[in-house]
Amino acid sequence: MRSIRVVADPSTATLAVLKTLQDGVSKGPFKDRVPEAKKAWASKTSSIAKREAFDDIKKLLTEACWGARRCNYCEDSVADEIEHFRPKDWYPDVAFAWSNYLYACGPCNGPKSNLFPLFATQGSAAVQELVPRKENDPIVPPPNGDPVLIDPRNEDPMKFLFLDIEGNLHFAPRSDLLKGSREEQRALWTIKLLHLNDRDDLVKARVTTLSALRTALAVAYVAKVAPGTLPAGLNAIDARRAVSETPHRFVWEEIVRHRNAVPAYQKMFAAGPEALAW
Repeated sequence: MRSIRVVADPSTATLAVLKTLQDGVSKGPFKDRVPEAKKAWASKTSSIAKREAFDDIKKLLTEACWGARRCNYCEDSVADEIEHFRPKDWYPDVAFAWSNYLYACGPCNGPKSNLFPLFATQGSAAVQELVPRKENDPIVPPPNGDPVLIDPRNEDPMKFLFLDIEGNLHFAPRSDLLKGSREEQRALWTIKLLHLNDRDDLVKARVTTLSALRTALAVAYVAKVAPGTLPAGLNAIDARRAVSETPHRFVWEEIVRHRNAVPAYQKMFAAGPEALAW
């Protein structure tokens, strides 16, 4: 999980479509707004104007991805679903808010679904789970409370998470977070809810990515300190492209963050500090 790339806002026409759709939802009692939001979402491609608007949204969300349209949560699988960070079942009044959209894959979006833990009270680290309603449950608003799940659209996950690139490539809360704090809870719940450590494919992909990024960094280093010695077909431009387009961006950011703790990284970044901006 890494912060998404910053992109431009949707076009004026797209924003107008979103506003019209949202205006049709955000009225009346809450118990009516939830089904209205679901109905409106199901019909979001029912006209040319709506299709064009959501094509625009998908294009922008694709540009926001690290790598080739990869999930904003796991960074690995193809992102093929517009994800509501705040679920429309609980927050119908932002069902058509551009700021509430991410691009996600089925293996992340499915388990998350309408699960949306909240901190029960202001300043408290106690977590209250919002779970999907059962068929006959009353449709009531969610309690007031701050989201527990880290939002890669509007937050920096690196403030909460650590990736063990010198060990098992698992995520954990940062060691400098206070035990039991809201920050630690957010890290733990995000890892748990999105299954970031218990999906073998994700861990294997991080291992492969780490190896590729180490190679790219070494290529850039050799190109810097010993020009002309690289085998044909290898150059610093390709190394930079490999880094900037990796889907598992967090792996690279963790290399950068802990470069001074690993002599080999420290040496290579010292020779080519421009790599810090890749």
